[in-house]
Amino acid sequence: MRWDANSNGRWETSSAAAAESTGFRLRDGALETLRGASDCRGGGWEKITNPAAIVVTRFSVQRQVTPGFAPELERDAGGALRATDGPDERG
Repeated sequence: MRWDANSNGRWETSSAAAAESTGFRLRDGALETLRGASDCRGGGWEKITNPAAIVVTRFSVQRQVTPGFAPELERDAGGALRATDGPDERG
């Protein structure tokens, strides 16, 4: 995803801390994010889901364009809770 953080009409490449892009990827059952990502390779990605508790099985983002309106991003994700061996803690 990209956005024009400083409203100058351009997407600039810069350090990750000031980058105008954020990447998301699905890897090994976990959703990960990286600020300043230009592709899905490389290191520095951080998990934003806990693969010990939830397995993410699908993740996609689609850009939806409707004439006369600003583009919207539509996200789709799916997953399942991991089975646990312990007792049910819900009471």
